[in-house]
Amino acid sequence: MFRLFALCALLVALHSCCALKTGPEDTRSKLSAEFEPDSVAVDTLKNTTFIVPVLWHGPNNQATSIKEAIALASLLPGATVVLPDLAEHKFSDSAAHRMLLDELFDLDAISKAGVSFVQLHQLRKQWDGQLDVLLYFREEKFPAVRRLVSRHMGLQPPEQEHWLRSPISMQKGCSSTQVAELRSMLRPYRFVAMLSYDDFALQTHKLAGTLLSDCGADMCCEAYKQKGPLLRKSDRIQELAQDFISTSIGKGKPYIAGHIRPMPDACVDLWKTAQDILDPKEMYDICRTDFMYNRFVPNLQALQKVYNTSTVFIMTHPLIRPRVFRMLKAGGIDPVFMDMEHFAAALRRPGAAPLATPLSFSLLAMAEEAVSAAAVAFLGTAESSMTGMIVQERLAHGGAPQHTYYMAEEPACADLPCPLPRYYQAPYEQRRQQVAAHVRNQSLAAAAAAAAASAAMPAGASPAGALGAVEKASGPPAATAASGSLHDRGDELDLRSQFTPDDEAARRRARAAARARQRKLVSGSALRAAGAGRAAARAPSRQRRRR
Repeated sequence: MFRLFALCALLVALHSCCALKTGPEDTRSKLSAEFEPDSVAVDTLKNTTFIVPVLWHGPNNQATSIKEAIALASLLPGATVVLPDLAEHKFSDSAAHRMLLDELFDLDAISKAGVSFVQLHQLRKQWDGQLDVLLYFREEKFPAVRRLVSRHMGLQPPEQEHWLRSPISMQKGCSSTQVAELRSMLRPYRFVAMLSYDDFALQTHKLAGTLLSDCGADMCCEAYKQKGPLLRKSDRIQELAQDFISTSIGKGKPYIAGHIRPMPDACVDLWKTAQDILDPKEMYDICRTDFMYNRFVPNLQALQKVYNTSTVFIMTHPLIRPRVFRMLKAGGIDPVFMDMEHFAAALRRPGAAPLATPLSFSLLAMAEEAVSAAAVAFLGTAESSMTGMIVQERLAHGGAPQHTYYMAEEPACADLPCPLPRYYQAPYEQRRQQVAAHVRNQSLAAAAAAAAASAAMPAGASPAGALGAVEKASGPPAATAASGSLHDRGDELDLRSQFTPDDEAARRRARAAARARQRKLVSGSALRAAGAGRAAARAPSRQRRRR
């Protein structure tokens, strides 16, 4: 009896150990044979380079990183892109489960386009998971890469000497000479981790990405333009969207879709407060999208007239849905929306193919995006990657750009919102250089503030005190070693923060402190005080836009 008990305890311990290594629960392990996709024969001995995107942030951001990896692989002769499953959104679903990529997206479309790919779970049958090199593109703030790779993806990250800065990026450009340099750099390696989100080409997550750009000589822009649209929703997700359209809107009935997403997250907290009317000064201080508050209702009213329909489908954060719906109804708009009950009913519909991906808000959002992509017109939040995913899906299915719109501060877009082509009037290279210069200036300003705070620190004081002083003076720093950032020192990079011991207890304390700061932030006067620094930093760009 004792031996049996000891054996059971050992099995439980082994299971817990494996769960820690794999991160979010891998639902494939629970699938029956009928759900397991056909295995792809992968010859790991073949002379090919495997591009493995490192995924972080929410599902739409993860999908953007996969699109960038597909585009990068197209620039490397003989390369194969590795497709991981997605993690659920950390905040809405606690990232508890994996979302199976082949249930969310149409992988046949990628195959028919001649892209060489393999799903990560298939590759792992023949590969031990040891990455040879990590290729990074951004020069500012990093996530905790080693933990992402090992704990959340179940792979082994390379050592520090095998972290390589890409010669191509949004900031550096992507000429044929730079691409040739990258090919030479990666030639000795087989398994290449790609750390890139919105860093491969200009604003790949935003609106149309590069799909409407005249890329000129920028090969990364052109690669994303050609390959990004290949990652599109699966037939099953489209079926769920059509089920909702038929039952809640009416089959064949024209409708407008809107995505209302205040930015950043602190602005969502402001919108969810109980006060009937939000203070314009608070919104100016806290929100990058303060203009949205007075724009989204008249914008949708104008689109109703243009497209001669009263039906409006709305996507918005559940926490701010009461305010958004109250404002819409005051403007004579009765919004249609999909909730978890609708979605669960569609999944249970008799004859419907089951999904192995667990029910979650993240999965619901995939179906909502497909509903929005099918609308006769769409109004989005330009700053949101969810809007970007919808816009690029619409274009991938042949939708006309002029029927997609975005909210903006420009006076010309006060009533009828800005049409999508308006955003892409300036040449790609001009826009890329402007954004790259802005990023560099932010990084330099943050580094200067950090240096000044450090110099003013009393002897023996904690470095965290200096970081706090920087945050009070200029908002969160864009690039500091304490937050896992990289400092460019010629050809030498400070990667030490990525290779410090993994202190789970310290991370828990940091998260608790961050939550405490967030609670204080939404307390009124503290909210205004915290936003003052950000407002001052944004004032010059706001003035330029208004002029």
